[in-house]
Order: sequence, then C-alpha cells, then structure tokens
Amino acid sequence: MKWALQNKYLFWFVLTLPLIWLLIDNRVFGARGGLFFYWTGAICGIFLLLTLAVTPLTKAFPRAPWRNWLIRRRRYLGVASFGYLVVHTVYWLYVANFERILKSFKEPDLIAAWISLVIFTLLAVTSNDFSVRKMGKGWKKLQNWVFAAGVLAYFHWFWAVGLDPLTVALNGGAFILLILFRLLRRRRAV
Repeated sequence: MKWALQNKYLFWFVLTLPLIWLLIDNRVFGARGGLFFYWTGAICGIFLLLTLAVTPLTKAFPRAPWRNWLIRRRRYLGVASFGYLVVHTVYWLYVANFERILKSFKEPDLIAAWISLVIFTLLAVTSNDFSVRKMGKGWKKLQNWVFAAGVLAYFHWFWAVGLDPLTVALNGGAFILLILFRLLRRRRAV
C-alpha cells in the first residue's frame, strides 16, 4: 500500500481517470460533446481548487502524517489542472469554426478565458525544477499569478454556466476562501 501512495506514475494515472472516463463515455454513448466540454473545464477548476488548498491544509495541520505527501504532489495537481484546461480549449477549437474563434476575442467571458489560458500556460511551462532554480525568487512571484488566472477562469466558468447559484456558491466560495487565506497570511507576514 505504501508503494502505491509513493508512486508518482500511479498518482498521475489517478489524475487522468476523469479524462479517461469522459473519453469512454463520449465514445460509448456518442454525441455527448457538451458534457465532455463542460466537465473538462469543471475538472480543471476542481484541480485548481485542490492545488490552492494544499497550503491552507498543511498550515492548518502542521503535524499531519499526509502533510509532506500532499506538498510533494501540489505541482502535479496544478499541472493536471492545466492539462484539463488544454483538453477543454483544444476541444472548443476543434468544434468552433474560424469565425467563432475570432468572435471570441470580443466576448468578455471568452477574453477572460484566453487571458487565463496564457497565464496558466506560463505557470505550467515554469512548473519544473529547472525553472525554480533558474528564476529564483521570481518563480514564486510568477506562481502567485495563479490567483489572477483563477479569478479570470472562474469568471469565465460562471458566465458560461449561466451563473448557476449552486455552482457559484460552492466553487466561487471555496476560491474566495482560499484567496482570503492567502491575503490574511500575507498581512500577518508584514
């Protein structure tokens, strides 16, 4: 059992299980592209929340036996979130025509999505040990852009979902709590 918990390849496999299920579901039941599209974006948001929740959890439970395990996997969760974002975007580009793509740069919710995609891409490209060493303290400053990207991504999601109150309350509320935790922590450090 300990081997399974420590195996990073098994962890990556677990992170891809939702995508595997969505692909099988789409293939088996056919013509369910809307669900595939929605859930790749939603899972991206869920993994983003999980990534951002690592620091508050490890601060709240400093002696927990799972603390170090979770810290070592935070980057995996962030990159997995980006992976679902890429699948979500590629699928949209695949089904959208050229005119629709051009029109997307005039719509506030999609402009937010494009900007968020650019920021998440920068974060993902620099989420490796080489970048951490090379960028020094600048790496941490860049990684803090995850909050701006998250605000834009959630704006896009909530607008696209039609501001469903339950979705906004659960996901938006969790995201706001994580931002407040970060701000309070920063204020105490000053």
